[in-house]
Amino acid sequence: MSAAQGSHDGFGAIELAPLAFVGLRPVRDANDRVSDFEWTYVNAEAERLLGMKRAGLVGRHILDVLPGTWNAPGLFDACVRVLITGEHEQITVESANAVAGCFKNTICAYDDGVAIWFGEIAEYRGR
Repeated sequence: MSAAQGSHDGFGAIELAPLAFVGLRPVRDANDRVSDFEWTYVNAEAERLLGMKRAGLVGRHILDVLPGTWNAPGLFDACVRVLITGEHEQITVESANAVAGCFKNTICAYDDGVAIWFGEIAEYRGR
């Protein structure tokens, strides 16, 4: 699926949602362990918060585009747990790495990977 195809097909209301939404597929190493994730979908709000267009994200590995993403404590591990268990998780992450800010993330199983709804909550932390 091309970035253009993956950008809008079948997502209607999610595309217009006020929360960021991304679909992620696991990237596995030679030992079949998850080492990263690849974007499969990015909505308009995610584009805004990430500061990047979906054409530069969909089909690419997160670490190739935003290298500090998994430095945010607990985020990568939560994504892997959801991938394995199929049970959703919520995690709040404060980061100064790839994308600076404080974000509430809801992670759920999605197709052969995970989906994350996220929104910036820095304004509630007195910033």
